[in-house]
Amino acid sequence: MLIFTLFACTTATDTAETEDPAVHACEHAATSEGSITAGATMDTTAGALPIDAEPYTAVLTAGAPGYLAIEVTGDTPALLFLGVADVAANLYSGAEEVGLPEGAPNEACATDIPEHFDLDLHTAGTWYLELGPAAIDQVWISLASAEGHAHEE
Repeated sequence: MLIFTLFACTTATDTAETEDPAVHACEHAATSEGSITAGATMDTTAGALPIDAEPYTAVLTAGAPGYLAIEVTGDTPALLFLGVADVAANLYSGAEEVGLPEGAPNEACATDIPEHFDLDLHTAGTWYLELGPAAIDQVWISLASAEGHAHEE
């Protein structure tokens, strides 16, 4: 009986599905866990954007680019979701410009999330996401791990 119980527990754990980050983002597109203020420079003034799949409101820098800091501990595929297109401008690994891949609407809810990016945060350290300048003063944003969910090319 003990062997059967152990087998049943192992099987249940192996078949458990994790929620698709794109679907999760859609479910939270109208919510926010708080605000993050973009800093004027790529340093400690940049607000921290965690890779936690939670929705935030990013407060942008008026009339100028602003930066959010992303702390990475190792090779990390991630999905960046934005509630407004054309606000994300660039991506940096430290001070090195990496650039953003081509953005596209979130296929699960293109109207609510008109732009997302598949990011390859491949080295440990602080990465910076450049936002704006934009005609708006805030944007809905979410950054999720894409581990096991990366798009196949």
